[in-house]
Amino acid sequence: MENGDFVRADLMTGATAVVADFDSRVYASAKFGPSSLLVATADRRLYRIDTRTDRREVWGMTEADVTSLVRDPFTGRVLVAVRGGEVWEYSSRGERLGVFASGGASGRIAYAADGYLYYMVVGWPTTPSVARFELPRRLD
Repeated sequence: MENGDFVRADLMTGATAVVADFDSRVYASAKFGPSSLLVATADRRLYRIDTRTDRREVWGMTEADVTSLVRDPFTGRVLVAVRGGEVWEYSSRGERLGVFASGGASGRIAYAADGYLYYMVVGWPTTPSVARFELPRRLD
């Protein structure tokens, strides 16, 4: 395997297979649909990969390094945590809509079924913390 390989792993058998190879390191990935994933790379591109056909396309761009991303299954929007602590909101088509929240320092995000986005600040020398931000309860 090489830097930029996006790999599928079978934890039962230990087998691995390269799903896609990118020109730069993979920073984060998230489920997008029943058979598609979003992948964030070091060159600040967001790719959408169809896991049935291995077809990929540039879905969006960022202006900062991505630390994690999730898709809100209710709204279809994608939330992208970036280095520095902001969480950016994107439409389901990859258009950046603006800042959704600020975690204060670089961290990771997780979608939860309780209607909140959880933001975890981890690493040294920052003090670990968890913040939660309410997700939309209705579509505008």
